[in-house]
Amino acid sequence: MKKYIILVLVLIFASLYVYFFPYQKNIAVKNTDLYIQKQGIKDNDIKTREIKKDCKMGGYLTTLVLKKQTDLVYEYDFDKRMTAKPYYIDLIIYDDGSGLNSDDSRIKFKSLTHE
Repeated sequence: MKKYIILVLVLIFASLYVYFFPYQKNIAVKNTDLYIQKQGIKDNDIKTREIKKDCKMGGYLTTLVLKKQTDLVYEYDFDKRMTAKPYYIDLIIYDDGSGLNSDDSRIKFKSLTHE
């Protein structure tokens, strides 16, 4: 009987692990790809792309640096709780560590809004 209880607990923890990490990351990557595509950014425009788990806030952060705008860093914050944002993503654009205002003329690819 103890073996079955241990087996059930292991299966529950394994299921939770799969849900909270690989499954959520897959959703985040898909939504971020859709968001980037809607912005008009092509794959060959991207110099670097980094995806990491945001353990502090939950969700995932995708950081992009574009080939033609190496001074700007586009940070896409995916969180399923951000229902008011398109694709559950909040975009923040940084220049040398400081966030830019959305009407800054250097920003070629602006944040999306709900249509």
